[in-house]
Amino acid sequence: MAGKSLLELFEKYTPKSSERGILERAVCCGTRVERELRIIETTATLPFVVPKKDLYAIEESVKAAYQVKKVRNFPKYDAALYDDSYFGEI
Repeated sequence: MAGKSLLELFEKYTPKSSERGILERAVCCGTRVERELRIIETTATLPFVVPKKDLYAIEESVKAAYQVKKVRNFPKYDAALYDDSYFGEI
């Protein structure tokens, strides 16, 4: 699954237009699925910082599409993307 975009990975989910660009450019570099607990976790690299409210909205939408208890997306950003404006997202 590594190397696919999150849009390709979550094929059962049809994103809103505002989410599509994020999912297309988020490259999956790891997944963890707990079938018994119904949890999906992904780690993905992104070329831009995504506001946490947008990440949380995507998690909720994917959770509904896959009918699981929890979806967590862990973004990985290049260090050059971090600056003072990012502190509100921590």
